[in-house]
Amino acid sequence: MIKLGEYHQIMRKKFNRWVKIYDLLEILPEAKKLRKAVVDQVDEDGNVIDICCGTGTVAIRVAKSRPLSTIFGLDLSVDMLKIAKKKSLGLKTINFIEGIAENIPFPDRYFDFIIISFALHEMPKEMRTLVLNECLRVLKNRGKMIILDIRKIRKWMKYPFLFYLKLFEPSYVFEFIEENLKNTLMETGFSSVNQVTISASHLTVAEKSIKE
Repeated sequence: MIKLGEYHQIMRKKFNRWVKIYDLLEILPEAKKLRKAVVDQVDEDGNVIDICCGTGTVAIRVAKSRPLSTIFGLDLSVDMLKIAKKKSLGLKTINFIEGIAENIPFPDRYFDFIIISFALHEMPKEMRTLVLNECLRVLKNRGKMIILDIRKIRKWMKYPFLFYLKLFEPSYVFEFIEENLKNTLMETGFSSVNQVTISASHLTVAEKSIKE
């Protein structure tokens, strides 16, 4: 079992290596489609946090579409956050902070919306459990949890997809794509879990149960 401190160090190094080319993926039409699907789920004004926000693309889009909301981006990579801050210059409602997903530096029931895009599959099972419980803590009653992440691919496309995963992703990604995320969220304490397929990804949206 990997130690959390060790894991954070590995991930910082990984994303610090990728930081200069990270945003090149955003030019792909499919990336824009996926980002829009996430942003559209923030359908009211309120407090929003994008966890593992990277260079801030989603958080910035939310800030522009919801100018009356307060937006936070949380990430453990200082280099990623430097770019996010440059990209968000002029947006007064957005703040980027360094931190880890299993220890969100906000009080209970603070956020109306929580977003996690393509991050859970990077985490071992024990960390995903900590992160989802922490999200439940800081989400308001009737708040919305929005998760975009990769899914298990079937038919012929699964072979190039599996090759990509083996080449670029940690080994526990295979456990993640086999996991029933809807069930996991329900077991954590979320309710009204809905999931739609978008290309090679699942967009999963859950509401926090009013039961504490």
